[in-house]
Amino acid sequence: MRALHSVASVVIFFSFFCCSSGAQDRHKASSGVTTEVRGSVVECWQGEKHPVIDVGVYALTMRDSLQIRETIEKIERYNKAHPLGQNDVPGTPFDEELLRKVKALPSDSRRTVTNATGEYRLKNLNVGEKYLVLVIQPNAENELYYRYQTTPKLTQQPQTILFDARSQSPM
Repeated sequence: MRALHSVASVVIFFSFFCCSSGAQDRHKASSGVTTEVRGSVVECWQGEKHPVIDVGVYALTMRDSLQIRETIEKIERYNKAHPLGQNDVPGTPFDEELLRKVKALPSDSRRTVTNATGEYRLKNLNVGEKYLVLVIQPNAENELYYRYQTTPKLTQQPQTILFDARSQSPM
């Protein structure tokens, strides 16, 4: 199960932006100010965009995402050392490890799924904290579909970040 790659003419785009919110919960920052990350997940093929529906989206603090980031680094090192050839089966020995770690996240983790238009919204994120935003789901061919982005320290000001399947930003 190779991590998401651009296959043929399929390109996946992910975007998110942040907006401040007056909402507070048990995850609130010491300042009491929270924000949210929202955006969309879209596949592009044959020049048309299509929403990716019901895919999991997580927002994890840098501390909470350490083991997941370590596994993603293993996957990326493996992919770099073993480029996918025409007859290769997509996947790495670490895909199942990543899925296990995501499934083992506490039930109170900030998680949502994309809606019918591919949009998502993660609320009550702490202003001043960096997050790993992870979009992940195995597909019907049992390949691991994932993308991630590390946010800058969140502020009350809106931010927009575009995920492009042809490149992966560093953590």
